[in-house]
Amino acid sequence: MIGYLPTTLEVAGKEYSICSDYRVALVIFEAFDDPELNEYDKMAVMLDCLYKEPDSIPREACNEAIEKASWFLDGGEDYKEAGQQRQKKVMSWTQDEKMIFSAVFLLGVLISSFSQILLKKSAGQNGSSGIKAYLNPLVIISYSLFVFSTLLSLLCLKFIPLSKAPVLDSASYIFVAVLSRFFFNEKLNAKKTAGFVFIIAGIFVSSF
Repeated sequence: MIGYLPTTLEVAGKEYSICSDYRVALVIFEAFDDPELNEYDKMAVMLDCLYKEPDSIPREACNEAIEKASWFLDGGEDYKEAGQQRQKKVMSWTQDEKMIFSAVFLLGVLISSFSQILLKKSAGQNGSSGIKAYLNPLVIISYSLFVFSTLLSLLCLKFIPLSKAPVLDSASYIFVAVLSRFFFNEKLNAKKTAGFVFIIAGIFVSSF
């Protein structure tokens, strides 16, 4: 499976078309993580989602179809031939969804903080005033970054609780202070550092 994805799987000597779209795999993985489904239901979901014509698979070939589907979803690993045990899954999209989008939200906060740094640098430039100040390349870039970070935040708020957003947004104090240290040589004193530790602790506690 290096370099391409199969479009068919051979079951009982016949090729059956499959849906190789990654979104189909996500639906199957979500079913695997559903505690309300038994093993039979999970296998049925896998067959119905992956194979384009699951009803055409002979009943006596269903076990082979399941094995081939598992082989495909495991990235082409054949644990029986390799004599290996299936490794425990370390990531679940369903269970880790909030953590993933929390990280994306923090990325948006970082981008927003960087846009503030660019505005600060543009304010320190001489000569421009009025409408010309808004045509400054740094100003244009900073506002563009701010809009992009806002869109990221709106996307993430679909998947994380609203009450968590202000906690994550508090990371901007850390980002701005650290960036200001590098760009403007602003000092970080012990009080600020202690405050940063509490902010990081709050973010960590709210995320787990």
